[in-house]
Amino acid sequence: MSLQPLILLLLSAACAPGPRAVQPAPAATPSDNAQDHLLAEIAAAEKLLESPAIQGEARAELMLRLAELYREHGRALYLEEMAAAWCCEEG
Repeated sequence: MSLQPLILLLLSAACAPGPRAVQPAPAATPSDNAQDHLLAEIAAAEKLLESPAIQGEARAELMLRLAELYREHGRALYLEEMAAAWCCEEG
């Protein structure tokens, strides 16, 4: 079964002139509670890394987890900014 007719139909609908009835929704942003949780985890990981008791593989794994937390926090900030920009752009 060929998908070519379906693809052509979708492309013609997407390229049709006129206003769009459906607009993409802005990305969902994490709640403040989730942000607070991320920041608390980051602070706890940073505090643990200051301790000389954490060495070797455990230290490496903790540093990796901290990097993942920084990435999650950065992504959440990015999504918030993009949602704010999307809302302002429409008005």
